[in-house]
Amino acid sequence: MRRFRYGNRATAPVDSPSQRATLDDLVTSLRLYARKLLRQWWGSIGLLFGLLGLVLKLTGWAEPPTAFWVTAALLTVVVASFQLFHSDRLRAAEYAAAAAGPALPYWDGIGIRGNRGGQTYLEVMACSQDARRPIVSTTDFPQLRRELISALGLEDIGLNTRSFSNFFEVTLPNAQGGFTRLAKVDISNPQLFMKLSWRLPEKPVDLAEILILGIDGVKALRSGACARVLGKRPWLLISLADWPSRGIAFDDLVTAESWAESDHRGQAVNVQARLAQGDGEWAFVLQFAEKVLGDAGYVGYEPSLRLLSEAAVRAKHMAPSDLHEPLRK
Repeated sequence: MRRFRYGNRATAPVDSPSQRATLDDLVTSLRLYARKLLRQWWGSIGLLFGLLGLVLKLTGWAEPPTAFWVTAALLTVVVASFQLFHSDRLRAAEYAAAAAGPALPYWDGIGIRGNRGGQTYLEVMACSQDARRPIVSTTDFPQLRRELISALGLEDIGLNTRSFSNFFEVTLPNAQGGFTRLAKVDISNPQLFMKLSWRLPEKPVDLAEILILGIDGVKALRSGACARVLGKRPWLLISLADWPSRGIAFDDLVTAESWAESDHRGQAVNVQARLAQGDGEWAFVLQFAEKVLGDAGYVGYEPSLRLLSEAAVRAKHMAPSDLHEPLRK
């Protein structure tokens, strides 16, 4: 770029492309801001302000001087500017939280990445970062425990429970010293974390089982005492780790074509989202199923998968009581 020298300093020409681009950006920002401000002012204050003036004029109750209307207009514009700033700040904070993702406890964050010794677990998790959520104490533990073991499909028989002042964990142990199902609540961090975990058998993992376990887990975390202590819009996660060594089986549940060999040994697949109050859990579970089938090397499954209903999956395969029959050691 051509530069002019004055003494020991080099300055860009006044009409340089960078300066023209900056000016264009400023004009664009000013135009967009003015449009948003006018819409905010008219929607929240301007319409009411105009109606008040019309009523005063038609009824003759009062005729404020021009200075009054100018001052009132300026003050309402200031109020509208603050409302606009406030809404933009909240939106920016929401985007920042979405970009940062959930702050999972250390070992759970590692677990959803895979490398779990070849064993496959389906896990449904919730992580609350709501600063205004209710304070959780050990008084809440028994009710949370009852709801979580019910979500696992277990009776309160043969279970191991570990508990501390800020943590408890319930497991159904197996003969190898591990567990087949697990429920966990962790409030050791500013966040509140809950997890439901099922160990899946060493065979091709049934897609219907993934769907039913996933929807049952998400519904459990969004209802009852779990929903109350998690507060507003917690992060929800569904994870399959490690990747099943024998792949995914879906029979005639969906129409799909296998066109690639996918070797994901030791790896994981997961999705996460912050569902609003009116968002359905089933759509979130289907999103996870789409990712599982895609990573398994299938194509063309989206149309038939999106037509699946929860009731159809339950009716076609097995009832929840059969699927969640308590495992034995």
